[in-house]
This record gives sequence, C-alpha cells and structure tokens, in this order.
Amino acid sequence: MGDGYKKLIGLMKKGKYALAVLALGLLLLLWPKSGSAQNNVVSADRSAVTFDLEAFEEKLADTLSRIDGAGRAEVMLTLDTDTREILAQDERSQSQTQDQSSRTETEVTTVTVNDRTTGERPVVLCQIYPRYRGALVVLEGADQAGVKLAVTKAVSDLTGLGSDRITVVKMKDG
Repeated sequence: MGDGYKKLIGLMKKGKYALAVLALGLLLLLWPKSGSAQNNVVSADRSAVTFDLEAFEEKLADTLSRIDGAGRAEVMLTLDTDTREILAQDERSQSQTQDQSSRTETEVTTVTVNDRTTGERPVVLCQIYPRYRGALVVLEGADQAGVKLAVTKAVSDLTGLGSDRITVVKMKDG
C-alpha cells in the first residue's frame, strides 16, 4: 500500500498544474452567480402576451404609410388560425388486467398554480400566435410599382405570407 501511495503522490506532483486548473474550474462552476438566488427564479406572475388583430393592423398601416411614396395606408388581415395556449397537464394512467382482457383508465387534469393576487390559474406552457390567411393593403401610392413592391415585401416579412396572398390596391381620391 505504501508503494501505490508514493506513485500517486508522484503523479500528483507531475500534474499539479493540471490539477490546480481542474480544481479552479470546479470551484468556478460551483460558485454562486452574482446577485441573490431569487433573481434566477422566473416569476409565475408574468402577464400573458396577448394578440390584438386590430391593433396590429393599425400599427402595420402606420408603419407602411412611412414608406417613401406610400401615403396613407389601411390594412386588413384575415386569419387562418386564432391564438391558442398550450396548458400544462398531468396525466395518470391505471391499467387493470382480468383474465384475457385489459383495461386502461387515463385521467388528465390541468396543472394550476395559486397566486395571492389572481387566485388559481392554469400553467401556460406556450402560446401559439395566429397564422395569417391573407392581407389587403389600400394605399395612396399603390400606382407606383416600387412602392407596391416595397409594401408587399414588408407585409410578407411581418406576417409570413407569400406575395400571392397580399393584395396592394390604390386608395381612391377624396
């Protein structure tokens, strides 16, 4: 046992710098992050992000009207799907086998959290935003090909619609 111990100490002396670097790395990994531990906890009381189609249409129209040569703009968007939330669920299954038949019962419940201010509410895993079906842009400067192209590209980039689903027409005078 004394011989093995001496060999181990000899190896440690040869690799003492590597061991020191390894020990320092482990120490840094285990060192607490700056700030208190409470800063790392995600608050359960975050407000849900909501989607307002009318507000989005108004903001898009305002932004499009700022394109050089566009003039006033009005936007109408149609949706293929609406906003959905995926809720956390707890699933419990119970199987029973009798003779040659088996039966499985599954109970699914929505996971909720209790909050002092809002009471009990479901846990939202993710929120799926709507998918657009088409867009109509009524524009003062739609008679200019460059403006029409710029507006079509902007609407496509912001909504994910292909140019075949975006119609840009000239606004009537008056």
